[in-house]
Amino acid sequence: GSFSCLPNNRYVRWHKRLPGAYAYCLPHVNQWLLSLGKDFRKEFGKPLTISSAIRPKSYQEKLGLRNANAAPTEGPFASTHSTGATIDIGYKGLKGKEVTWLEKTLSAMESRGEIQATKERYQACFHVMIYPSATKLAEAKKNNTTP
Repeated sequence: GSFSCLPNNRYVRWHKRLPGAYAYCLPHVNQWLLSLGKDFRKEFGKPLTISSAIRPKSYQEKLGLRNANAAPTEGPFASTHSTGATIDIGYKGLKGKEVTWLEKTLSAMESRGEIQATKERYQACFHVMIYPSATKLAEAKKNNTTP
């Protein structure tokens, strides 16, 4: 699929160490992120920070040399970052209530089948894969309809 540049605005911002060349995701991820970022800003008055998005396999391999949590590039446990459907939301520097809000919000989305989320402790981020149906489900929830 085609990729779109991650939002970098009042709702969602790139981490200072995220290379611009890797600040891309699939369009449905972008839409989902903006929605989550708006909700987070409404609640806490600040944007979400994205610490990782698309990763070419070559970058993922290099990452594996210095990060024990980095997934391999092949096989059943391969990283989903190369698909553009996965982003990392950083939580380093967030207050406890902000992290709790993210945990509860992501958990609810996961139980609805919109995403798959993992709270990583070593990298201080939520690793989130957003399914294409997530934006349809979120829209339906907002409008009280069935997708």
